[in-house]
Amino acid sequence: MGAFVYLVWEGHSPAELYLSTGAVAAIAAFALQQTLGDLFAGIALSIERPFRVGDWVTLANETEGQVIDINWRATRLRGWDNATHVIPNSVLARQGFRNLHGGNHVFSPWYLVRIPGEVDPRVATALLIEATLRCSRILNNPLPVVRLSDATTVPYTYMVWVHFPNYPAKFAGQEELFREIHYALKRAGVQTAPAIEEIHHRQVDIVTVDPPTAEIALKGLDLANVMSDAEIERVAAMSQRRFHDSGNVLLQQGETADAFNILVSGIVEASVVLKDGSRKLVERLTAGGYFGDTSMLVSGPSTLEYRAASDITVIRVDIMCLRSVLSDRPDLAAELAEIVHRRMQRAEEARQAANRPVDRIDLHDLVRRIEASLGLRR
Repeated sequence: MGAFVYLVWEGHSPAELYLSTGAVAAIAAFALQQTLGDLFAGIALSIERPFRVGDWVTLANETEGQVIDINWRATRLRGWDNATHVIPNSVLARQGFRNLHGGNHVFSPWYLVRIPGEVDPRVATALLIEATLRCSRILNNPLPVVRLSDATTVPYTYMVWVHFPNYPAKFAGQEELFREIHYALKRAGVQTAPAIEEIHHRQVDIVTVDPPTAEIALKGLDLANVMSDAEIERVAAMSQRRFHDSGNVLLQQGETADAFNILVSGIVEASVVLKDGSRKLVERLTAGGYFGDTSMLVSGPSTLEYRAASDITVIRVDIMCLRSVLSDRPDLAAELAEIVHRRMQRAEEARQAANRPVDRIDLHDLVRRIEASLGLRR
């Protein structure tokens, strides 16, 4: 105010002084525009907290890095090359970005794999899901998912959806995944089919890939140790191949099985159903596993519930099939009882942990029940 009075005393008009003051204010506001924008953007980011220090962020211009500092003017990112990107808060607030989160956040990408249309989709799906299950860096809870995502063009496109512990773990994990997919397809005689722009005319062999036969599936079981090759062939000839969709209950707890199932492809979860209706997972069966044999052979209720956790293929062997093949083998009862007894002992610990009552059956009683089931008692 004193300066204003002094300038008026010196002969300057008030109008001139007002115009000069406004011009100075406008120049100062223009000069501080970026700084004030960064300040208010920093305040907005601190209130909304769309990311935290330690999170990985990808900007719209494809800049990517881990957040190492957030202040009133700028956000600093540490890139994969260990360089520091200083991003003004006003710039960050104006453009979109992806928060990939930090080390305690599960990262779940999906990958597209192209496989020739001649390959049965069930077989292709089974090969891909088995490849994911062999990866140590991929989480199995939740389970990986494989889906046929596009069958309108050739080659077919399959989506492989997996879960890594966090975003940085993706890079080593996806390399392992690609290797296992390569090995799984190569062992089955399948080649991936990348998009090809050129047109080639040539005679090629049709790719045909079939699931393992019932005979191969049977020979991989411990039950095969008590059967001859001829008996295995007879059982395989009378068995049935069946498909089940994800989520189907294959054998309920308390239900008596009239057959046992050998898992050719896919995943089956074995659970104990608790009194409140919830389920306690006991084990996951993959290709080569089997279930229902204990309940079938002893003619007793199943102590576990078996549910398809993915689309599956099974070889079903019913009691009449085994009875027709093994009815003249009274010596088998004791050996089958030993196998069943070992399986029941392995399952007993899980049932006790779930506070479920356990029906104890001694080996002598098992032999008697198996003899009755297979018609070995005269």
